[in-house]
Amino acid sequence: MLFRSEGRAWVAYDGFEGRSLARVLDARRGAAGALDPGTVRELFEQVLDAVAVAHEGAVPVLHGCLQPAAVLVKGGLVKVLDFGLLPFVSPGALAPYAAPELGLEGAVPSLASEVYALGATLADLLLPAPVGVAPRRALETFLAALARDGASAGRAQRGDVALALWDVLARALRDRKSTRLNSSHLVI
Repeated sequence: MLFRSEGRAWVAYDGFEGRSLARVLDARRGAAGALDPGTVRELFEQVLDAVAVAHEGAVPVLHGCLQPAAVLVKGGLVKVLDFGLLPFVSPGALAPYAAPELGLEGAVPSLASEVYALGATLADLLLPAPVGVAPRRALETFLAALARDGASAGRAQRGDVALALWDVLARALRDRKSTRLNSSHLVI
């Protein structure tokens, strides 16, 4: 719920204890590398469902600053937080999950920027190292290594993920929003 008090806006969520997806990723990478594809699918489908419900409501709601830190996880359940907080967040705080166009003055979130954030989040879940400041570059570097090292080395690094999914990610992370996927209904 959104509340206003003394000229300030604030959001209250129902209680949900858990760890942010960002912390889950940090812990997993510190222990054994990336999450396994089954876990990624289970978690990301819930993120997609939450975002799709928000987009398809009577009054569509854009998240605006989707990233692993805005997703709580507990026992395989996911809750997406921080819808609509973009006006209260500095643009640099959203890198690498913010679409390039959101860095422009006066830019507002769009379905295309949501798709970019979903793609960057999924890339972060699938890649063996954090996406850094440029998820598309991280994805391209990883795919080039897969092609160069062949299937046996690739399988150890994430070649177990279908090539079609890598293509979806590449299209979700296009710099120009007019050429990006235009739906949060990504299929994994």
